[in-house]
Amino acid sequence: MDEAPWLKNYEDGVPPSLSYPDVPLTRFLDDSADHFPNATAMIFGGKRFSYQELRAMVNSLARALTSLKVEKGDRVALLLPNSPPYVIGYYAILKIGGLVVNLNPLSVERELLYLLNHAEAQTVLVAEPLYPRIAAVADKSSLKNTVIACLREWAAVKPVGKRLFSPPSRKKGIYSFESLLRKFGRKKPPDVPVKPEDDALRLHQRHDDLLADPGPENGGDFIHGESP
Repeated sequence: MDEAPWLKNYEDGVPPSLSYPDVPLTRFLDDSADHFPNATAMIFGGKRFSYQELRAMVNSLARALTSLKVEKGDRVALLLPNSPPYVIGYYAILKIGGLVVNLNPLSVERELLYLLNHAEAQTVLVAEPLYPRIAAVADKSSLKNTVIACLREWAAVKPVGKRLFSPPSRKKGIYSFESLLRKFGRKKPPDVPVKPEDDALRLHQRHDDLLADPGPENGGDFIHGESP
């Protein structure tokens, strides 16, 4: 049986595979910002963000995370939908050598608690409407820092009406995503050496499988050179 039957559908001149540079994932963002600074990198709620703007925000959040004592090799969880805070958070974590731990926004509290502890995540970036789930399990988890993103602040036109939820203010370990970006906006990005063979991403099995069989083999780490 042909191991690659799809190749027969390729047009003439299309190679069966491509050669990828042996660099950390963040290099692709830096290259795009250098060569296409004004090109659109993200569109959210009718608002466009250029590669130059995206890199600046990634660098700001990377500096903010280092101020929260996040170090190379630490696992940082993301409980966010597809949105600018997710993209910024993803690259900022990688920028400082951390591992991204993706959490499903549909997960309930018991699943989140198990996954946070299983990954030994001490920091989580969470969308504001999902924060109550994190608050419900934070004291039982490995968490030390919770960074809350207000998604309505990223749209071109702000939604009308009151917020569905207001996060607590001035509580230890609770931070505003947008406030951190503003605070560290003019700071130099952290200089953390990151190699293609460094770990970048922590993936788990489906939550029901993981809860049924909570062995360490049910979570796997992927390096920069093989991460999606």
